[in-house]
Amino acid sequence: MLSTIGLMVLGAIVIGSLPVSLLPEAPIPQVAVQASAPGLSAREVEDVLTRPLRNTLLQVDHLEDISSISRDGAAQISLFFEPGTNTNLSLLEVNEKTDQAATYLPKNIPRPQVAKNNTTDIPIFFLHIFPKDNTIIAGSDEDKLNLAALVQNVIKRRIEQLDEVAFVDVSGYAQPEVFIRPKPEIFNSLQLSEKDLASILQQSRLDLGNVLLQDGHYQYNVRLKTEPNTVEDIRRISFRHEGRLLHLGEIADIGIRAAARQGVCFHNGHESIVLAIRKKAGARIFSLRKSFASLLETFREEYTGLEFVLTNDQSTILDISVKNLGSSLQWGALFAALILLAFFKDWRSPLLISLVIPVSLIIALFGFFIFNISINVISLSGLVLGIGLMIDNSIIIIENIRQYRRMGSSHEEACIEAPEEIIRPLISSALTTCSVFIPLIFLSGLAGALFFDQAASVTLALGASLLTAYLLLPTIVRLSKKWLQHNAAETLEYPRYNMLVDAMLRRPWLSLGIATLLISALLITSQSLKIESFPNITRQGVVLRVNWNEPLSLEESKRRFEQVLSALGEFIIAHDVFLGRQQFLLSENTQTLHQAQAWLYGEADTLRVQTLRLFSEKYPLASIEIEPVKTIFDIIFGGNEPPLVAHFQNVATKETPNIEKMQPILSWLESQNLPYRLPPQQQEYTLNILKEKALVYDIPYEAIVDKLKAIFEEYPLGAIKYGQKELPVVSAWSVGAPDLNRIRLAKVTNRAGQPFPLQQFIRVGRRSVPLQFTAGRSGESFDIKFFTWPGAAFTDSLRNRASQSGQLIVHFSGQHFKDRQQVRELSGIAAVSLLLLYLILAAQFESLLLPFIVILTVPAGVAGSLLALELTGQSLNMVSLTGMVVMGGIVVNDAILKVDMLQRHSFQMPLREAIHYAGARRLRPIVMTSVTTILALLPILFADGLGAELQQPLALAVIGGLTAGTLASLLVVPLLFYLLKGQRS
Repeated sequence: MLSTIGLMVLGAIVIGSLPVSLLPEAPIPQVAVQASAPGLSAREVEDVLTRPLRNTLLQVDHLEDISSISRDGAAQISLFFEPGTNTNLSLLEVNEKTDQAATYLPKNIPRPQVAKNNTTDIPIFFLHIFPKDNTIIAGSDEDKLNLAALVQNVIKRRIEQLDEVAFVDVSGYAQPEVFIRPKPEIFNSLQLSEKDLASILQQSRLDLGNVLLQDGHYQYNVRLKTEPNTVEDIRRISFRHEGRLLHLGEIADIGIRAAARQGVCFHNGHESIVLAIRKKAGARIFSLRKSFASLLETFREEYTGLEFVLTNDQSTILDISVKNLGSSLQWGALFAALILLAFFKDWRSPLLISLVIPVSLIIALFGFFIFNISINVISLSGLVLGIGLMIDNSIIIIENIRQYRRMGSSHEEACIEAPEEIIRPLISSALTTCSVFIPLIFLSGLAGALFFDQAASVTLALGASLLTAYLLLPTIVRLSKKWLQHNAAETLEYPRYNMLVDAMLRRPWLSLGIATLLISALLITSQSLKIESFPNITRQGVVLRVNWNEPLSLEESKRRFEQVLSALGEFIIAHDVFLGRQQFLLSENTQTLHQAQAWLYGEADTLRVQTLRLFSEKYPLASIEIEPVKTIFDIIFGGNEPPLVAHFQNVATKETPNIEKMQPILSWLESQNLPYRLPPQQQEYTLNILKEKALVYDIPYEAIVDKLKAIFEEYPLGAIKYGQKELPVVSAWSVGAPDLNRIRLAKVTNRAGQPFPLQQFIRVGRRSVPLQFTAGRSGESFDIKFFTWPGAAFTDSLRNRASQSGQLIVHFSGQHFKDRQQVRELSGIAAVSLLLLYLILAAQFESLLLPFIVILTVPAGVAGSLLALELTGQSLNMVSLTGMVVMGGIVVNDAILKVDMLQRHSFQMPLREAIHYAGARRLRPIVMTSVTTILALLPILFADGLGAELQQPLALAVIGGLTAGTLASLLVVPLLFYLLKGQRS
């Protein structure tokens, strides 16, 4: 008892220091490489950047797969590694390969950024900041820049000073730039060009190196350097032209403005700056929420003109898990008390059970500290699963003590001999349960790493409950003779149960055949169960991804979204909209200027239907994707891929097949009536310079190019240091005019200084081009996504049609294949679990045949679980499979106790008598433990909310399997034991 109290004290001490996080801090076996290539089209990015880099990265060790996306001005390459790979070493190797590839990439392309993923890298929540009256962001450039500076230099830094915060990512802020807008009349009269302007700025940067300055007996190093650091410095830059000394401010307007936006963020119609907050590894998530809430309140008091709104709070899932744990504790204790009151008619036994649960939990949490396990969603689920097993051990110990008292043993003898009789099968039961859970850590990918915490928490909970039930309970009972009393009227005779067993034993082979047929029929009828990663749960809204397939400005994109949101107003509770390119440094999805993404919060199915209808009516050219708002489980475990993706590749070339080559395949798909999506396209303008016409008027080709770059504000004028930042300097030739109008109004001069309209030497065209280029290990591909699984016959037909073309090949991927792979892995793990189970039982019973009696109860439990899932419309997923594992552990425990009792007394009395005696001894504990678990899970079936929906498949699997498994333990186990031992009376 003192040892148990000591462990409790240690557990109580370390509970406060246990890290609390959303998920275990498991490294995701994935590394992302992001690269930017300003000014390059998607095709150019793929050719000069992505392909060379991808080919180099293919040489990285332990690489399982690779994929890339090339868009206008940017590329992202994702590397997926084999399970168990050391991601720190992989990160170093990817960096080395990236450096090697950088030597032959274009010189003007910045070095690609390399980052690995961790479960703690997922933002805990988003913070939207915007003015209360929405005038600052919508106001002047100065207001926009002031707000951006406040967020980045003050608010962001103060949040990152919190001990629990690792990093704050920001998007939606205005960026400053220095503009130089030539005064047309002066600039043209002096016959200056864009090159002259760049030359003037370049000459203003003087760097004469280090010189020595002699001052008497002393000598100093002096750095001679002049460089414009302010806007006024640029205005005062002097230059000589045609014998005149001029200042730059005389020929151009110069100032600081907000750079042209390529992306904006909105929350409920308010343009906002968004901060993504990421938790530090090992930090306690509840401490983060508390300290962040305090800081947020301070911000609201200090900046009364700003709104601070939290969205997409992932930490609520941990709240749900904690509440589930508390609910399971309450219901478990309540129903255990009611069952014990009903069976024992004694108030002291429920009190003992209520004592065992918290003691076992505290000891288990001390094990968390020893094995460096955090309190997270996965480990908490393990504790929730372990609670039922904690109650079971206590019930079995208490019932066995009571049975010894009824059989005439003294109080002292019962407290000593009863636990001794039952401890070996209880240890075997704990080991067999662990043998079922522990192999789950060998699942491939992140699932295996995360299930380590669940397996460890279940093992610790079992060990703690076994220790408490074996040492603490008998000690407490022994200390007080009145603490646990028995009813003298109670008997170990159960005539109806004995009659049923006798009926089965009279025709054992017929009974066994009926049981086998029944179990087989249930297993066969469950073949139609849907297989998926996670159960369908009620979502708080949908994520809408839009590609307009038109070269829209941000203003037009914003206007269209305002119309959409207005039309959906009655169905939307709140919304977050991200238009165009975003500024997040850590982002899995890179949007282009003509794409948008929105989180629409409300009833997901209604929003999906209404949004599809609205876009089909108003914007039929737009390509849209609608999916439920993801939880962190979706983000980590995947499940966001379509069921089937067909990757078509050219046989002869490395480039993506064009639409013309794909047309026969697309025509055939149209006849199949299947929902699918083609790669997105975008409209772009092309500008062709009429070189021959330019030569006729003696206009240099370079002059036309320089003028076009200046018009589109892409002519490189350098940068200046402004405080701690380096601001770009751009040439601005007009104020807010549309780009095509700029070309129509612009003029270009020939070598003689004569001006001509620029549009005379330009041909403007328009064409449709791919929005992005995707590639994998085998190169570029034309990807078609299917949103339902069409069957193996369809994929065979599609493969044959691609082969018949002689120009195309196709291979497939998708969530369907991942789910099947996961089921195959689980099947293999189940086989390993059964082997471990057999070995443990063989050692326990010292027999090679008796373990089969226990193992054969598992199919009965599985059949019951599958039937319960089938009748309620649930799928076979990770949650329901976990429930089946828990059910298997409980059913096996009951069978072990029954077989142990049968084996123990079969040597002391005739076989039938031993079967009846063992049945009488084990009937009440088996029924009590099963009924207690079933009743404790029933409230989950009638509860609402995310937590209940995640637990309902588990509860159904346990209830259905436990019902069938209990019947098998009570009826089939004696039958099998009878057949094995021989029909002797």
